[in-house]
Amino acid sequence: MTPFTSELDVEKVRQEYGEKCLYFNTGCSGRKPQSVLEAIKPGVEETNQNPCQYIFMNSQPIDAVRDALSEYLQVPTRSIFLAFSGTHALQTIMQSFLLKPGDELVTADDEHGSLRTIAEYLSETRGIIVKKHTTDPFKGSDYHCESLLNLVTNRTALVAISEIGCYTGWRPNLSQLVQNLERRSVPLLVDGAHTPGQGRCLPGRYPLWVGSGHKWLGGPSGTAFGYVRSDYIPKIMPVVLGDKTLVRRSADLYDLSRLESWGTSDMAKWLGLLSAVKLQMALGPERVAQYQLDLAKNFRTKISLLNPKFRLPDFSSIPKEETSSLVAFNFPLERLKTQDLQQYLQKNHRMAVQLDFLNPNPAHGMRVSVHISNAEPELDLLVSAVRMVVN
Repeated sequence: MTPFTSELDVEKVRQEYGEKCLYFNTGCSGRKPQSVLEAIKPGVEETNQNPCQYIFMNSQPIDAVRDALSEYLQVPTRSIFLAFSGTHALQTIMQSFLLKPGDELVTADDEHGSLRTIAEYLSETRGIIVKKHTTDPFKGSDYHCESLLNLVTNRTALVAISEIGCYTGWRPNLSQLVQNLERRSVPLLVDGAHTPGQGRCLPGRYPLWVGSGHKWLGGPSGTAFGYVRSDYIPKIMPVVLGDKTLVRRSADLYDLSRLESWGTSDMAKWLGLLSAVKLQMALGPERVAQYQLDLAKNFRTKISLLNPKFRLPDFSSIPKEETSSLVAFNFPLERLKTQDLQQYLQKNHRMAVQLDFLNPNPAHGMRVSVHISNAEPELDLLVSAVRMVVN
């Protein structure tokens, strides 16, 4: 086996996730570690004993997870809001800045479908103008930032872009974009859905940021969070209204918990997210990232012997900071013995991967999410399985 440089506590990871994992689709939704499953149980039991008291009168789970996220994300507690999905968090921020006909949104053509759908809906209902840059990782971060900036005008109300591309795994250096937009007083929203669990999260580098808890962190489904820089907090408006929304807004406009009055909520899931964040901190975000990157690099080296078309340049030709543990690639149809790689792997090898959605026929490729629950022998099995159906 290739010697890894990470000092990750692999034994602890195996205790949490089990000995063998053929699930390579964490970028869609992550498997839950044992400690997260165990953390949810007391909340479910307590809710069942006195549902009204626990759901409506007890803020402890939400307060605790907000404090843990503050430490993990290295941002003030008051700048964090919780959401029931990354889409919910994105919509909350986007609809707060894109308000009137003629307001412009600058984004990219390969953003996640949630962001694209929100943009399309705001265009239809509010007359928002959507301007899209064509992403090309092979042209580099400077080109990426400059092309986005070239679309910005005095009518630009928001720029929204991914921190890690969901279809490519590219993590472009956004420093140039951040600095130039700051000088022009144009707000920047960064979609960090794939960032938590792939190294140290530092959303404070951006004015607006959202992250997901159910992917690489292994938190429960329906857990997400956002960061809002203090000067933008008064601008944020809720998507969902509850009985405490206006009361909290009147009491303190800078209290983002006003966004969290959702009505009846599952409080137990926040205990699960709290456990997921604690596990990430105990394992060490940097050690987790290094382990996953080493595995991803090793996997890419081996799968490259089959000559696929990759969505990113080789790891050795781009800065380490621009890589992630997502590896996406595809094959021409004439080289495949199957019409659908995803179905073939699931049916014949019980392996789960995502489709290559940037491909005209997504089933001719795949996106592999390399997670701490994976190990080199399992990825070798994936390579062998793909080799069976590639000419």
